[in-house]
Amino acid sequence: GDVWDTLTNIFAEMDSQLAAHPTGDEQGALGDTLESLRSLMEMHVTLQSKAARLQDTRAAMAGQRDAALASLAALERSEEARPESATRRRPVQRAWGAYAYSTLDDENSTAHVEERVKRGPWRTSVR
Repeated sequence: GDVWDTLTNIFAEMDSQLAAHPTGDEQGALGDTLESLRSLMEMHVTLQSKAARLQDTRAAMAGQRDAALASLAALERSEEARPESATRRRPVQRAWGAYAYSTLDDENSTAHVEERVKRGPWRTSVR
């Protein structure tokens, strides 16, 4: 606040000096300097605005991440609460070397998981 007010007053004073003495090499140099300073101030204001928008975006993304992690934790808790027979798991090695564990139910049947493994992570699934 105070810095911007001071700079605004300085620019106004310099503008009035230029208006009073519009000719001469020194005045031309002063005018060029003023324009450069104004450009720097505008760039600074623009960058502050972008930084504020970026911070808002980061906060929103953090909120989405936290919500997704909470949903995942709830899903994992519900899986742990299921009877042992309903959550039989077996490892399925994927083509890219990682292991995935599939539940032996309709949604994630062994055949379905093995089909997804054959397609790999770079292909989309159409069911």
